[in-house]
Amino acid sequence: MDISQVRIARSRRRTAAIQITPQGEVIFRAPLTMPRREITRILEERRNWIDRKLSAVRADNAAGRAAPLSREDL
Repeated sequence: MDISQVRIARSRRRTAAIQITPQGEVIFRAPLTMPRREITRILEERRNWIDRKLSAVRADNAAGRAAPLSREDL
């Protein structure tokens, strides 16, 4: 996983979250005030988890077990 490929979505939330979409996109959801270096630190800390989840998504997609399309995909 390359950190530059992670989409960062800032909002008025209080906690950070990492989302792996069925299409294999990594989205980091962060509070508006979270510094970029903190986001990078968390992503580095969770790199192994992210890589495992991306591998599982790719395997599911290759086996035809992909999630249904979302409204954005239509």
